[in-house]
Formats: sequence, C-alpha cells, structure tokens
Amino acid sequence: MVDANLCDADDDGPAQRLVEHEIAHVRALADALGVHLVGEVQRGDAESVLCHSEADLLVVGACGRTRITGRLLGSVSYYLARHCHLPLVIVPLPEGPHTTESH
Repeated sequence: MVDANLCDADDDGPAQRLVEHEIAHVRALADALGVHLVGEVQRGDAESVLCHSEADLLVVGACGRTRITGRLLGSVSYYLARHCHLPLVIVPLPEGPHTTESH
C-alpha cells in the first residue's frame, strides 16, 4: 500500500513507479523461493482494499507501534485482525531502534 500523501493527486506517476518497483522486488523474492505470488495495484484506503480482497491469504507487516498508539493512529494490521474474513498473517518488525515510539 502506498500512502496517498506520497503523491500529487494530479500526478500519481511517482507513486505508481514506487509500487511497481516494490512489487517486482517482492515477486523476485517469492520466485527464488518457489512461491506463487500475485501482485495487484488498487486505489483506496488499505483497510477496505485488503479486507475486501479475494486473496487466499493476506500477509501484512506490523509497524511496531504500541497498542495505544496503533489504536490512535488506526493501525491497518489492528483493523484487519478484527474485521477481515481472510486468513491473515501479521509479521512484526524485528526488535531494534526502528520499533520505538519515535517511528
């Protein structure tokens, strides 16, 4: 998912290139492991798009915020864990300085 604030509403070219680059990177990793992966670009807020996906499995990252901060900021993984009908895997960030509240 790409944050809507990363691009100009009239020119989403840079965001589109970022998404295509990231999908290609993840697809290459999956191919190396023999995993079939389908990448798809959709517009909309992450919660709605992911929750209404027709995927067999959703894998999302947890950004390392505390439970209180996640609730205040509207954590996507928090929302999906409570509302999504699909099988869901939430992958936490490794422990380290990037998992602190300053993130």
